[in-house]
Amino acid sequence: FFFQAEDGIRDHCVTGVQTCALPISLPETRQLVARMLGTSAIPAGLDSELWRMSGGLPALIVGVLREQVARGGIWCEGRSEDGRPRWTWNTSTDLAPAEDVSRLFDRALRSLPDTSRRIVEVLAVAGEPVPLDCLLLAADADLSGLDLGPALRLGLVAVELSGGEEWVRLRRSALQAIFMRSLDAVRIQTIHLQVADAARSRPMREWEHRFVRLHLAKGARDPEDTADLVGLGDWFLASGRPAEALELLDAASNLPLEGVDGHAALALARGDALVQLGRLPEARAAVDAARALVREVQSLELRHRGSMSHLELALEVGSAPAVEARALVEGDRRSARARLLVGRLRLLEGSLDEARGAFEAAVALADPGPVDRIGVAARIALAELSALEGRPADAAASLRSLVGELRAAGDRKSTRLNSSHTVISY
Repeated sequence: FFFQAEDGIRDHCVTGVQTCALPISLPETRQLVARMLGTSAIPAGLDSELWRMSGGLPALIVGVLREQVARGGIWCEGRSEDGRPRWTWNTSTDLAPAEDVSRLFDRALRSLPDTSRRIVEVLAVAGEPVPLDCLLLAADADLSGLDLGPALRLGLVAVELSGGEEWVRLRRSALQAIFMRSLDAVRIQTIHLQVADAARSRPMREWEHRFVRLHLAKGARDPEDTADLVGLGDWFLASGRPAEALELLDAASNLPLEGVDGHAALALARGDALVQLGRLPEARAAVDAARALVREVQSLELRHRGSMSHLELALEVGSAPAVEARALVEGDRRSARARLLVGRLRLLEGSLDEARGAFEAAVALADPGPVDRIGVAARIALAELSALEGRPADAAASLRSLVGELRAAGDRKSTRLNSSHTVISY
């Protein structure tokens, strides 16, 4: 196999670091895989999955295919009628870059001129496409874009047009993990702060505000910065983006944080993120730990949030909430989240009129617009209530309006959008 693989690679003119040079098409990927496996009939779907994972970069295709064979994720089951090997692929196997592939791309990164290498490092730390002007400024590169050329020629990055300007991204997400491994913690923190400073030079629109806050927080180096990181995690939670929130909060867990209040706020935010993500066993442990911390704080706000987190988790898992926590939440008529939770309680109890009143109060108290998680959840709950009351047309009309608002706000992959479509179907 390995002799055939090396021979096949040479036939394809992609040896050594040159494997980074030119992305190949899906048919070329199919041809490369067939040559490496020495067969004309490769396992169904393997070529397209390798091509999708690699972005067409031959080095990734070759390295991952070798690794899969070595680990038994792809194996030979004998010979086909034409005498060639017949291969089988375990489709549940994770097609991830192997260590030898990481070393290969690390060599490719080191082969770049210093400025071009900084551009790739900035993209890896940014973790998303970055406007060209912002990228070049953060990497201290020539604003002509000339330093981008070597990375483009090696197929490491791609340029795309969006909103009338050029944005640059790593060609494949797998490359981010590879390049991040080559950077130490201090360098990563420095780049976070550099990209935040670069984004500040642009007109401050929604993307710039989010990007600057995110990377200032990720560049945190002292307890005050860590508190800002927790605050940004809360902002992502309020915006209905729990996965991004959890990433920040997990990062904050490994940074210095002062006082019981700070640790309690972090623990509560993590618990809320896990509840929103549906990771309920982890959420239960996080919320229980947070409530233990909350008992030691003086902040009434944190104590109240602990009660709401406990009640929300209880509603999700179908358990009975603590009497004290329930009473505290039910007595709060000024919090949108409390009114939403009370509405859910009343709905379970069959008190539809009281549930509607609580949901309507939650909508009124929530931040306006389709970004606020609580307001959106309350509007979805009201539509579900209309459907339960035998008014499906009203429910569908309300939710189509909400879907339009979410899409207009750029919220195209949110679980809230999926929930709306589910209720419309119902």
